[in-house]
Amino acid sequence: MPRDEAQATTFGGRTPEDGRIDWGVGAVDVDRLVRAATHPCPGAFTNWRDRRLFVWAGEPTARLGPPRELPPGSILGVDDVGLVVATGRGAFRILRCQLEGDDEKDGAEFALENALGPGGLLGPGS
Repeated sequence: MPRDEAQATTFGGRTPEDGRIDWGVGAVDVDRLVRAATHPCPGAFTNWRDRRLFVWAGEPTARLGPPRELPPGSILGVDDVGLVVATGRGAFRILRCQLEGDDEKDGAEFALENALGPGGLLGPGS
């Protein structure tokens, strides 16, 4: 069936800002964005100390979300596998990441090298 061009709409295409992680959504939604934007795409990212932190791999965790006083994007802890971050619903473990201008690393290695631990914050204003 031919399309009626008067009824048609267009989409402007993907912009780099489409890869920004919104920690306020659930861990499953963060996981979907990370998987959709991973290599060879530009990557999903958040901010840390006014630099982009690209998240190349991760997973929702069974760990419960943060206490109510901690905002989404709060670092809940570091385990031997990755860096665990609070989301709006649940928690997300960063397995592979890369600080803008640096090499890609395991989430736990990145946390150790940068002295990240519970109470830190990822995202705007971090």
